[in-house]
Amino acid sequence: MKFDIVVVSHASLDLYLDKLYLGGPVSYCGRLLDELGANYLVVGMVGKEFPFKDYYKKRIKSNILVESTATTSFVMEHIKGIRHIKISAKAEPFDIAKIPKEAIKARYILLSPIIDDMPIEFIKRLSKRTNAKLCIDPFNNDNGKFSKMQKIYFLEVANYVEIIKLSQNELVGLSGFKDLNEAITNYLSKFNNIFIITLGKNGARIYKKNEINKTVRGIDLCPFVDATGCGDIFFAGFIYGLSKEYQLEECVLFGNICAGLSVSSKGVDSIPKKEDIIKMYNSLK
Repeated sequence: MKFDIVVVSHASLDLYLDKLYLGGPVSYCGRLLDELGANYLVVGMVGKEFPFKDYYKKRIKSNILVESTATTSFVMEHIKGIRHIKISAKAEPFDIAKIPKEAIKARYILLSPIIDDMPIEFIKRLSKRTNAKLCIDPFNNDNGKFSKMQKIYFLEVANYVEIIKLSQNELVGLSGFKDLNEAITNYLSKFNNIFIITLGKNGARIYKKNEINKTVRGIDLCPFVDATGCGDIFFAGFIYGLSKEYQLEECVLFGNICAGLSVSSKGVDSIPKKEDIIKMYNSLK
C-alpha cells in the first residue's frame, strides 16, 4: 500500500502539574490525520514502557512504533503565560534502518525532530531512497536561540528537503534579522526551498524565491487554553492539503484552521473534529 503521508518523529511524555499527557509531533500529526481520514502512516520512536500504546491503537490507528531505550519526556510549566520546558529523558536518534519500506514509498514524508534526534546522515540517506516530497519542521525551539552547530545543521537540511516549516522566532534566530521581511529578503532568498513561516494567531507566510511571498490569515479563536502541538497540527494539516491537491495558499489556510481550532484544550485530544475543520475551511477559502 502506498501512503499519501508518512510522519516520522518521536512521541513524547509531557508532564504538567495536573497529569501526564501524550505528546510529540508524531502524536499530534497522527491524531489529526486519523481524524481527517487521511491515507497515512506514523513511524514513532518510543521507550519499551511507553504508556500510551493503547491510545495509539484506538486513535492513531495507522502506526509503527519503533522501540528505543527511552521515550523523550518533558516537564512542562506555564509561568506568566510563557511555556517553560525541561527535558527529563531523551530517546535515541533516528536511523534509516528503523524506517520500514512501506514508509519510504509515500508521496509526502513529514520529518519532525524534537531535540537534535534526526541526524543529517539519516535525512541524506532517506532522501536518496525515496521519491517522496520531504517536508521538515527542523527545530522544536521557539525561543529563537541557536548554536553554531544548529545553524550549520539547518543549512545542510535544506539540501535534502523540499518544504521547510519554521516559526517566526526560529527564522529570526537563524537569520539574525528581527524584522520578518528583512529575514526573508536577506536570508531565505539564498535558498530554493518552499518555506512556511508560522506567525501564531496572525497566520503564516509562504515563501519561495521568485515565486511566492504571501501571508495567509490566521484563525484567532477563544477560549485559549494551550498551544502545545499547534505547530505540528498546522504542518500536518498543511501537508494533508497538499495530498488533496490544494493550492499552496489553501494548504496554509487549512493548516491555520486545524491549529486555530485546537487551542481550546490541552493534549492530543485537542484535535478538532473533521466536520468543524471542513465547515470553517469552506466558509473562508
